[in-house]
Amino acid sequence: MRSTATELIRRVPLISYVVLAYLFSIALGVLLNVSLAFGLIALFGPAAAAFIVARTWRGRDGVADLWAVTTRWRVPALWYVAVPCSASQMRKWILGPRRSGQPRASCSSGPSLA
Repeated sequence: MRSTATELIRRVPLISYVVLAYLFSIALGVLLNVSLAFGLIALFGPAAAAFIVARTWRGRDGVADLWAVTTRWRVPALWYVAVPCSASQMRKWILGPRRSGQPRASCSSGPSLA
């Protein structure tokens, strides 16, 4: 005899995933007052929910499919290096070189009339 939770996940897997993801993330997010580490762990709530639903809904094949989709590279490996490097370079172009002793440019301060 299967449990009620297992039957519920098999009947409505998408809704089960959303509910589990929110429960994991919110439950750990409440513990942010204790430590910031709980907030970082809470980021894995959706991944944990996906694993539980995949395992319950389709067994080992579901987990294997989830792993295959998660680790599939959709662009060449060069892009995983090029994009962060280009974003850093664009920041340097926009803000200019930072000289010691000068305040950093800020978006919140308006143009200076002095």
